[in-house]
Amino acid sequence: MKILRISVLPSLLTLGNAICGFLSIAYVADGRFVNAAWMIFAAMLFDALDGKVARMTGGTSDFGMQLDSLADVITFGVAPAFLVKVLVQSPHSPYHSKIAWGLSVLFVLCAALRLARFNVETARHDDDSHSSFRGLPSPAAAGSVASLVILYDFLDQRQVILLLLPPVTVLLGALMISRFRYVHAFNKVVRGGKSFAQLAQIVFLLIFAAILPEIAFATLFLGFSLSGPARTIWRLLHRKAAVETEDEEAPSTEAEVGR
Repeated sequence: MKILRISVLPSLLTLGNAICGFLSIAYVADGRFVNAAWMIFAAMLFDALDGKVARMTGGTSDFGMQLDSLADVITFGVAPAFLVKVLVQSPHSPYHSKIAWGLSVLFVLCAALRLARFNVETARHDDDSHSSFRGLPSPAAAGSVASLVILYDFLDQRQVILLLLPPVTVLLGALMISRFRYVHAFNKVVRGGKSFAQLAQIVFLLIFAAILPEIAFATLFLGFSLSGPARTIWRLLHRKAAVETEDEEAPSTEAEVGR
C-alpha cells in the first residue's frame, strides 16, 4: 500500500478556509450576519494562498485538490446559501419562505457543480498557466453575497437589499455554471510588471476599500460577476460592427476594380 504524504502548510491553509466557512454558518445561526460575511472574506484569503503555497513548496497533490474542493463547498456554497436563506426568511423580507429554501438549494447546487467542473478541467490543464476561468468562480459568487450583506447592514434603506438578494442569488448561480470567461483576478494583480496607470488603479481600489469597504466590496464583487457576460456582449457587438464595416467597404472596392 502506498503511503499518502500530505504537504502540511497548504493543507493547514485549506483547513483554515473550511474553519472560516463553519464559523460563517455559526454566525448566521446566531443572527450575526455581518460577522458571517466577513468570515467568507477571510476564507477567500486562505483559498487564494493555499494553492500558491502548494506550488511554491512543491506540495501539489490530488489530496490537496480534493480537500480544497470540500472546503470550498462549505465556505463558498453552503455558508452564503444559508446566509441568503435566513435573510430572505426574515420578517422584513417581502418574499415567501419557500423562495428562501429554493434560493439556498439552487446556490449550493450551482457551487458544487462549478467546483466539480473546475476539478475536471484543471486535471487536464495546468490551472496556474491560465489567466482566466470558465464560469464565475465560487469564491467570487460567495463574495458577492457577502458584500450585499455588509451593504445591507450599512444602508438605512435595507429593504432594497432584501428585494435584490433573491434575483442576484439566482443570477450568481447561473453565472457559476455558465461558460462565460472571467479573468483570474488574483494572478492578474500579483503577476508580472505593472504600468504606472495599472499601479495607480490598484492603489485607488485599495484606498477605496479602506475608506468605504461596504460600498467598495459590493461594487468590486458585483462588477466582477457581471464582467463575464459584459465582455462577451462587447466582443459580439465589436465583431458585428467589424463585419458590417467589411460589408460596406466591399462594394466600394469592387467599384474601384471595375474602373
